[in-house]
Amino acid sequence: MHPPTEISLPAESLLNAIGTLVLITDLRGEIVSLNTACLKLLGRRADEIVGHRITSLCPEHDKAKVRLTCDRLRRGESPVHHECHWVDSAGRSHLIEWTHARLGAEPSGEQVLVTGIDVTEHRRAEEALRRSEKIYRSAIAASSGVPYRLVTGTGARYGIYEFMDRGIERLLGLPVSEVTPQRFVEMIVETWLLSPQGFRDSGELSRAFAAGEVNSYHAEVLVRRPNGTLRWLSDHSVPLRDEVTGHVIGSLGILHDIHNQRRIESELRSNAERLRAIFNNAAVGIGIVEDGRFTQVNARLAEMFNVTEETLVGMSPLDFASPEEHAGIERRMRELMSGAAPLHREERSFMRRGGDVFWGEISAAPILGADGRPRALMGMLSDISDAHRLEKEILEISDRIQRQIGQDLHDGPCQDMTAISMMARALGKSLASQHPHWAEEVSRIECLLMETAQRTRTLAKSLYPLDLQEHGLIEALRGLAEKTESLHGITCTLVATPEITPLDIETETHLYRLVQEALSNIVRHAGATVAQIVLQERDDQITLTVQDNGLGLPREESRGRGMGIGIMRHRAKLIGATLKIDTLPQGGTAVICSFFTGERRGT
Repeated sequence: MHPPTEISLPAESLLNAIGTLVLITDLRGEIVSLNTACLKLLGRRADEIVGHRITSLCPEHDKAKVRLTCDRLRRGESPVHHECHWVDSAGRSHLIEWTHARLGAEPSGEQVLVTGIDVTEHRRAEEALRRSEKIYRSAIAASSGVPYRLVTGTGARYGIYEFMDRGIERLLGLPVSEVTPQRFVEMIVETWLLSPQGFRDSGELSRAFAAGEVNSYHAEVLVRRPNGTLRWLSDHSVPLRDEVTGHVIGSLGILHDIHNQRRIESELRSNAERLRAIFNNAAVGIGIVEDGRFTQVNARLAEMFNVTEETLVGMSPLDFASPEEHAGIERRMRELMSGAAPLHREERSFMRRGGDVFWGEISAAPILGADGRPRALMGMLSDISDAHRLEKEILEISDRIQRQIGQDLHDGPCQDMTAISMMARALGKSLASQHPHWAEEVSRIECLLMETAQRTRTLAKSLYPLDLQEHGLIEALRGLAEKTESLHGITCTLVATPEITPLDIETETHLYRLVQEALSNIVRHAGATVAQIVLQERDDQITLTVQDNGLGLPREESRGRGMGIGIMRHRAKLIGATLKIDTLPQGGTAVICSFFTGERRGT
């Protein structure tokens, strides 16, 4: 082994000062001397390296490469280049680019100057760059966008495309070789600037972009392709700057086909405009409720409530209902927002600003969000006050005609038949001694007349309930129960609070007729053996219930489509009452009519 050899000054100082790796070996690859850069890289002392073969510093897989280089040098080749790894004292591997050049003969033999550069980090950076470029190209291939690199200051008016992806052929209908910035500009029919804001037109923005005054450019352009078709494109670009001067020398951008998106947006806008026109000009009141407050209303709804649209927005539907109805309204709104009820429809009274009350039909349904869950409620309100008034008048006329017919039957045919029966009785007595056979026939005629008179009197009483006029609602209902039991063989009873708040004759008449209709339905449809009328008053609320133990109402009747059910609902509505028809757990049906009295009446 050779003793450590120092490189002679001033060459030694120079080689130790530079970062390049420098060694001197013989033709066999034995290290004669090395500079400080080598010792620093390896983390060793010179006496640990000098005299050893250079292959001792390489991993096993690179030793053959180093031996081959030594063979080539001995054969007279010079210089010889190769790459191999060095392993430092900590076991780290370094990739070195080596150049071997033969020197003149020394007393100890011909020597070789070996210079190297550590390219480990450089190769890592290259590999990372290759991976990034591969990922970038994959992303571009998978993307619908078309990237480009535009360079200005080339002498061309609009610059040149230094790079343009072939996807441009799909967007513009031109071969990529024919696509130039000028050709692209000439194809533009319309431009919409999206960002940055504050520029009058694309020319002003382009000049600011070229001057480096803005950091991005985003516009939507309508282009006419060679075949005459129009296409909307999105152009989003950023400045391309000179690395030395920082001046803008072009742009990097990407083009997207947004034609279908634009078409869909146009259709949505058109639909929205139509819906807005319907919303604003509808003959019914329409309102949207979010979090219990109106967020959007039309003029008709504001007119119904006697407020302005601006005032109505932010108010609650509860502001136009009586306090007693708040709990029920809130419950129905929760049911709609939870998805438990897809639609709610009812007729009830509403209060205008100022205190006036009107009847309206409200239909409410949830508005679903993108996730399919209700996010708001939309209600439609129709003013049915005129229809309500007309229904009331029709029922009043009907009741008046019934009363008139009942009175006429009682005062006319009933009295006449009674008189005729008395005459028949007298005639029978006269014929009894001389013509007994004829006397028996006359007696039968008398009985028939009396039975017919009684049935007519019963009919007249049902049409004109004198008990209601003379003794009040409870006695009239008791008489109705007794008549139902005697005529139809159904056990019918009345359970009533001893004293209830006095009601006007109109309300009592509607309640009487309602019970009359309910009992008629029981007789005709329920197949019941027991019926009960319950009249109760509690906390300023009167509840009238007619229930039975039968099979229930027919399907059409239970849905409220029968005329009898409809009439009952109208009668309840006319006195400000609610009507429910429930199937009882033990079987049978209950018709329940309830309303408030006193100051709470009519709400």
